[in-house]
Amino acid sequence: MEIDLQANLRKYYTNIRLSGGFIIVYIFWQILKMLMLMFFGYENVYDFFEVSKEDYESLKYILIISTVLIYFVFFSFHFYVGIGAFRFRSGRKIKKRFIVATVILLVMSVWSAFQNFYTDNIDDTVIASFILDATLCFILSDLLITLFKIKKSQKLVEG
Repeated sequence: MEIDLQANLRKYYTNIRLSGGFIIVYIFWQILKMLMLMFFGYENVYDFFEVSKEDYESLKYILIISTVLIYFVFFSFHFYVGIGAFRFRSGRKIKKRFIVATVILLVMSVWSAFQNFYTDNIDDTVIASFILDATLCFILSDLLITLFKIKKSQKLVEG
């Protein structure tokens, strides 16, 4: 019985590591997608921010700084959860804020996955983004389930 529990724990820890790796790789996809959208998706910067030229000139710094901050927070959440999974895998104790951050990221990802279809032009990029967002939702759900399975298995091994 104990051998099965140890094997399951090894499997769960490997799953945690793979989930963390996917989340880190997903950040790079999001950065690449954002850069492609900014440089190739719009004729000019006014279209990106959906403002007129006059409004952009008066709000330029506020728009740029707020956009950078939003993306920074978004990427920081992903990075924190991905690195947290690696840290947990390497033997560190799991913290409640990691679980809370993972749940928040899951909620944001579910919302983001369906946000892709609220556009007039659904092309290959939108479909690819939906597939990756749906995969991220699955990975985050699997990460949370695996964390709880590990806690349960550790209690059985110790008790």
